Amino acid sequence: MYVENLASAHVLEKNGFVRVTHAVDEDWGFPTPTSVDKWIR
Repeated sequence: MYVENLASAHVLEKNGFVRVTHAVDEDWGFPTPTSVDKWIR
């Protein structure tokens, strides 16, 4: 999930997900790495 999407983060927390990493750079084939959070349930 993108770091800037705070509304989605709130929904994930309300549904039992836990953020395990914050602002990790991922290479998804975009010209520059994308900063994302990673969640588990």
